[in-house]
Amino acid sequence: MSKNAWSSRPLRECGEICSGGTPNKSRPDFWSGNLPWFSSKEIRSFTLSDTELHVHPTATKGGTTLVPEGTILFVVRGMSLAREFRVGVTTRPSTFNQDVKALIPAPNVDGRYLARYLRWMEPKILASTESSTHGTKRLPSGVFESLSIPLPPLPEQRRIADILDKADAIRRKRKEAIALTEELLRSTFLEMFGDPVTNPKGWPVKPLGELVDIIGGGTPSRSRPDYFQGEIPWATAKDFKGDMMADTEEHVSKQAINDSTTQLVTIGTILVVVKSKILMRRLPVSIAQIPLCFNQDVKGLIPRNPGESAFIAAHMRIAQHKLLGLARGANTEGLTVNHLKSHTVMRPPAALIEAFAKLDSQIRKTLLTMISTVTYSKQLFASLTQRTLVG
Repeated sequence: MSKNAWSSRPLRECGEICSGGTPNKSRPDFWSGNLPWFSSKEIRSFTLSDTELHVHPTATKGGTTLVPEGTILFVVRGMSLAREFRVGVTTRPSTFNQDVKALIPAPNVDGRYLARYLRWMEPKILASTESSTHGTKRLPSGVFESLSIPLPPLPEQRRIADILDKADAIRRKRKEAIALTEELLRSTFLEMFGDPVTNPKGWPVKPLGELVDIIGGGTPSRSRPDYFQGEIPWATAKDFKGDMMADTEEHVSKQAINDSTTQLVTIGTILVVVKSKILMRRLPVSIAQIPLCFNQDVKGLIPRNPGESAFIAAHMRIAQHKLLGLARGANTEGLTVNHLKSHTVMRPPAALIEAFAKLDSQIRKTLLTMISTVTYSKQLFASLTQRTLVG
């Protein structure tokens, strides 16, 4: 059967849609069970298996809903809807809160196929979101539940889901390998130099401001679409996805750089996010692998000794909680230039820093190849999803 012959139906007719809730927090017995209780922050992967909090079956009579294995969970309220549509499939009976809804697939609908299709429709879904008076995003039920879903015969749905599951598994394994490699570098730093916060080896220290030149960024005018039609990477906080930055989501023209406060920096520049909600959790630090520019929420640190990029960046990552403590102060909105300049950095012998830089370079060559492979596999997965679901 060709894709053109597939029947379609509104999402609401693809299964039973359920709302969730939060059991009474004053009832400890509700929170003493083994049933996963999903909030929006825990719907981060396609396969949903466990959560931080768990509830007892009796909690389903006190504010939440129990759904079976194979149910589709998706976020309908929260700031995550400003940038992504979170959807996944449960691998065990589960419950969920009021920011999430569930769809229990009808007998002739494969949950994995339907969830993959909804994920593929992310741009359209996000475009339909609304904002409350205090800025929280929400997904209007009427619009979302009216989405037209093409449904091939059930065996074909399962075949499509199997293909996309296997491709996604390969992509995840490659990303896990990158994370393990980055952890190896962290362990190597600690073994060679010790914890930069406690400095157990008693190395001399210097302020970061004596080791780097700090430059700011900017945003070219959005009223000039041509500014964002160039080939020069332009980084924002959302582009910090690893220890190295080899590309960005948006690109700008040379004219955009000339007409704004953003600045082009060279390979080896250390990039640090200084203003973002992400600073509530971690300090994103990355090293430019290509010439690029960045916005005002990022600072560029140019080492006066180019061979120290890897050492300084690793030092900042491992000592991030010290810097984050400054960023979370009552009267601050992020890290200031003075915060960065006054941050102390251990100064082991130059030969030891050079040895770490060489080791870092060797490992990162492998890492860059892996990142390129993941980027390519991500593109292939998107292409495969497009071809498999819609032709």
